[in-house]
Amino acid sequence: MIVGGNMKFNELSEYRQIEIVESSIVDDWFQFTIEELEEELEQSGFSQTDIEFSGWHNQGDGASFTSKNLDVSLFLKKHWDEMDYQSDQLTNWEEEMKFAGDTLLGLGFSVEDTGAIRPAIHSVLEMNVDLFSASVFRRDSRHVHERSTLLDFELEEYSVCLDPKDRDLEDATFTEEDDKEISEFSEYLEPWINNWIINKNKEIYSRLYKEYNDMFDELMIQFKDENADW
Repeated sequence: MIVGGNMKFNELSEYRQIEIVESSIVDDWFQFTIEELEEELEQSGFSQTDIEFSGWHNQGDGASFTSKNLDVSLFLKKHWDEMDYQSDQLTNWEEEMKFAGDTLLGLGFSVEDTGAIRPAIHSVLEMNVDLFSASVFRRDSRHVHERSTLLDFELEEYSVCLDPKDRDLEDATFTEEDDKEISEFSEYLEPWINNWIINKNKEIYSRLYKEYNDMFDELMIQFKDENADW
């Protein structure tokens, strides 16, 4: 029914109703969710992050983040349990600890002593040795979808000693066996983190999309209940 030259909201076409509801959503509706996501990224070691997104139904829509620095040591501590990395050195170490760890502790050796045989990767985790540097940059200026950013990942220089007695974890001095382990782990880690970033980007987009849809649905219900003139 037309009233005063206007139509009731419920009498409008679906297209026009959608237009009205979308135009009524506040401009900064995403701010809280973005801040929440940035805090989560910081907990995984990403600092100075920037999240961009576009939506919702065009080709190339999506979300992604950049980061000027990734603390790889913090990232490893946060996500190590999610990784399936295996190596001869790691496997041998785990078997040795199952066999000898409790026995050595029982004989009065310290935890540090019993961990002396631990592989380089666990040394990196435990000693917070910064062997890796990383950041996330935007490689596609036209789009912001999940694959529009890329990990910049580098293995830093460290010393290699011939005598295992010269191994100094705090000074990032490793044995030749460690060197092999670190190189292999670096080749594993870079694509693993990059894949994690892609999945995180997908999650960011999904959460923003849900936030937007929830607000849209609430407003649509409200407008239909009020059934005001438009």
